[in-house]
Amino acid sequence: MHHYIIGEGVRVKNQFALAPSFFKNYTDRLKIINMEKINHPNHYGGKKNLYESIKIIEHINLNFHLGNVFKYIYRAGKKTNNELEDLKKAQWYLNRYINWKENYENNKNNMETGR
Repeated sequence: MHHYIIGEGVRVKNQFALAPSFFKNYTDRLKIINMEKINHPNHYGGKKNLYESIKIIEHINLNFHLGNVFKYIYRAGKKTNNELEDLKKAQWYLNRYINWKENYENNKNNMETGR
């Protein structure tokens, strides 16, 4: 008879002998690991980091564009080894915000002067 070793030293005699509770516990652990990657990824400092980028962005009430500028600068080179790509993404969001802001101000001035 074959024995199967399934993670963390669990040994069963056949593939059908695994208890449903093992799968439930295993999938629960995977869900926790995956949720940490979603909610508090390491490249943003992780859950215990008081200075996690989203916490700072929310605390100083940055808008979408400036929040992304901050995020990409903060994580530059941490998520991947491509620091320059992150800085270019930050630059893209900053340029987009500047263009929007200039257009908004121009339109606002034109409306006030009746142009």
